[in-house]
Amino acid sequence: MMLRPFLALLCLCLLLPAAPALAANGDDDLDELRTPLGNEWRLTRHDQRRNIKTWSRLEDGKRYRSFKVEAELEGTVDALAHVLLDFENYTKWFWETRDSKLVKQVSPTEFIVYMVHNAPAGLPDRDTVLRGVLEPQTRTKPYVMLRVTAAPDYLPQKRGLVRMPAEEITVRFSPVAANKILVEAEGFF
Repeated sequence: MMLRPFLALLCLCLLLPAAPALAANGDDDLDELRTPLGNEWRLTRHDQRRNIKTWSRLEDGKRYRSFKVEAELEGTVDALAHVLLDFENYTKWFWETRDSKLVKQVSPTEFIVYMVHNAPAGLPDRDTVLRGVLEPQTRTKPYVMLRVTAAPDYLPQKRGLVRMPAEEITVRFSPVAANKILVEAEGFF
């Protein structure tokens, strides 16, 4: 599987669990059809063709729904890092992203990114400021770890956009063969 289509699908999978947060509070006719989530992981999608699994759950004491994604893809960790660090091109593949830019390169492994996401019709678009930290692969740690956390107060809020106040995502990229990576992501927003 090519890297960019996979990342677009992965981003879609990561955003889908948060979609109910965009809905207005109150009665929803679909609530009767939904299986209520508890604090145990529940498989929400298993794409056997692309070998992607997604889970969701409610965290104790939090109002956010958590997600977990596991996928295998063709490519190298190095190629994946180049795509993930090309922030200005997120609009070409990251689901519903209309703006993305690097705000500050703190170090070779730490960065601040600003993104604007399209919301469903009738709702204001969302923006987010994210702090990302890459932990490189080592001899004793055979994977690359990406930790992303929200930094909502890093930049002033913009008129007409709703700032996403919380986000915490950990993604582990593990080489499993010469040209194959296991991606394991977990978090909430």
